[in-house]
Amino acid sequence: MNKKIFCFIPARLKSSRLPNKMTLKIKGKTLLNFVHDICIKNKFFHEVYVATCDKVLKDMSKKNKSKVIMTSLKHKDCISRVVEAVKKKGNKINSSDYIVVVQGDEVCITKDILNKFCKVILNKKSEYYNLISKVHSKKDLLLNSVVKCALNNKDEIIFMTRHPIPFEKNAKLKTLENYRQSGIIAFTKKSLLRYTKLSQHYLEKFESIDMLRVLENGFKIQSYKIDKRMIGVDTLKDYKEVTKIL
Repeated sequence: MNKKIFCFIPARLKSSRLPNKMTLKIKGKTLLNFVHDICIKNKFFHEVYVATCDKVLKDMSKKNKSKVIMTSLKHKDCISRVVEAVKKKGNKINSSDYIVVVQGDEVCITKDILNKFCKVILNKKSEYYNLISKVHSKKDLLLNSVVKCALNNKDEIIFMTRHPIPFEKNAKLKTLENYRQSGIIAFTKKSLLRYTKLSQHYLEKFESIDMLRVLENGFKIQSYKIDKRMIGVDTLKDYKEVTKIL
């Protein structure tokens, strides 16, 4: 049976650092519609859905001719929101099909990057994936809002932290190869539903990084490395920066 890849874009208005960011404009489009319109150009995605709890975002997406799945207001993270949306699709998505989560603020993503990511997903045959991008500046290395990834020699992620890796206050960036997590993650449907049943441990709570739950429960996360600097719009400063480079 050929595996399909479904894309889900979780979005909400009440983001903690930048409320209503999904309605901000990039090149004449809202952030959410901008990301959606990139995703639908991907040749591997069988379907693309916006998963949201907000009627404003639903109406905005419908006007953009996006497919929308309404979810509960209670979700505290994007993965649990996607889980609800996936469950609502029922048997349309098989347990071995892949779910690619593209957070609605990942405006630096491109069609080509997504196509290459999907090829890796289909060829590697892992259950968990995360797209990561190279850290190009000391500023990003030191920012707590940038999640850094430690990798093994198979490019599997073995740890994630908001602190520099390795931790050394005087480390020179040019002597290290650092990567940051992006909000572009992939699961099989089976592994996504399993995620909600995994125990939440100390590191996930301390670092506030959802994917640490996968690592702390003994599962592997395959990375896909890109050189491009990916900037998720978490703050007003991020938004001003991406409007200059896009």
